[in-house]
Amino acid sequence: MFKNLKLGSKLMLGFSVVAAIALFLGGIGFFGAVKNESAMEEVGGIRLPAVQSLLEMRAAMQSIIIRQRTLLNPDNTTDMRQLQYRGIEEDRSAYGAAFESYQSLPQSAKEAREWEALMRIIPQWADLNDEIFDLHQELDRIDILNPEQLLAELQEFRADHHSLSVDVANMILLGDL
Repeated sequence: MFKNLKLGSKLMLGFSVVAAIALFLGGIGFFGAVKNESAMEEVGGIRLPAVQSLLEMRAAMQSIIIRQRTLLNPDNTTDMRQLQYRGIEEDRSAYGAAFESYQSLPQSAKEAREWEALMRIIPQWADLNDEIFDLHQELDRIDILNPEQLLAELQEFRADHHSLSVDVANMILLGDL
């Protein structure tokens, strides 16, 4: 069949096949570019902000945990403790902003399930945090920043008082007034 065609027809047929292949590949490339554009919009407009919000929430939670540990140090000064309380308020504010940002973004079905599971745990965590900070503030209010040191001082006072009582009793009994 191709033997009977003239050279010009064979060249035209060859270039037509190459042009058809190029057109087909161009169509696939255009379709891929359109798909990539929508995927990039989803990644840039939804997924990256969602990841950023979750990372900010995690950082704020970790910072609160670190501040809790710092408050447990009995050698902290009142100024250090107040600095931690202010930091906790800032961390809670940052957490709240990131929380709102994430919640406003569309979520996949799996993300929605995970988010609902997290929403069941967060109130328990928040209640425990509030209770811990209330106890810390109670210690601040009664000005017992180092309970172990207070106990040691009370034991020392008790021993001194007992020793003084014995000395006074001996003086009275022996008449060494």
